[in-house]
Amino acid sequence: MRALKRLIAADNMTQKENAKTEAELAIARAMVRAGKPLYLHLSASATSAGTMPDPIENALRQKIVEVR
Repeated sequence: MRALKRLIAADNMTQKENAKTEAELAIARAMVRAGKPLYLHLSASATSAGTMPDPIENALRQKIVEVR
């Protein structure tokens, strides 16, 4: 039972990190579309399961991104 609770807690943390990364990615894409320069430092990065990474997502995965 304790192991199941740990798995659930870990899954919840992963989901929260994924949601944060997806929100940051959406903001970055919107800024690029609007032609705004972008500089982000991310505290945590998550992977998008089953999707092909694009250049912005690759940069976000590296924690620091600068798009001109």
